[in-house]
Amino acid sequence: MAALTFFLATSPSKKTLSLNEMETLLLALLHDRHISLPAAIFVGAARNEARGEELETARKEGTYPQAGHSIIPNGPGSMLSVVEALTEGQEMALETLWYYGDNEAAFVEALRRLPLRERDVCFCFPSLDHELSEATRWADEGAVLYALTRPFPIDFMDTFSADAAPVIDYPVSDYFTLSSFSGGGFPHSADHPLKPLLQQCFGPDLEMKQTRDRW
Repeated sequence: MAALTFFLATSPSKKTLSLNEMETLLLALLHDRHISLPAAIFVGAARNEARGEELETARKEGTYPQAGHSIIPNGPGSMLSVVEALTEGQEMALETLWYYGDNEAAFVEALRRLPLRERDVCFCFPSLDHELSEATRWADEGAVLYALTRPFPIDFMDTFSADAAPVIDYPVSDYFTLSSFSGGGFPHSADHPLKPLLQQCFGPDLEMKQTRDRW
């Protein structure tokens, strides 16, 4: 049975990143070989995936948000699925796609043109370095960084069921996530290779949580 797991890093002070801080973090993640290109940048309006009783209603009424047409704060796996389809060469009509490719210079140029804080933004990287992927089993999904115009409650799906469970207990707008369908997770969520970079951007009060800590 698949075990759907998530890791989330953010600041409890609800700090938002500037465009320069965002660029610094993304390039550091790339240059330190934690993540790799290709990457996709999505820009649009954020809408959380429906949960529980709201889910069936949303499906019946056709209001269930679709990745590629909305930024989905509590569905990084859905966002990464769109990037995987792009990587496989599938043609898709995507209202939110700002950039997709594997050229760093073009990625940085697209990044610097972003309407950050004016619209919701999502960065998706489907490829992780082997140090993150092999030892921690994050490889089957990837990394997603969100910069939203307002805080959202982040109720990721639970580890073994279709129920929703929050990774943190307050809404956030800027956060870094990893997701896995094969039970990925850091042996110690408070100590791992990404911590120095995440702390550099989010500050010394960095909060890191992962769903597998509840096992």
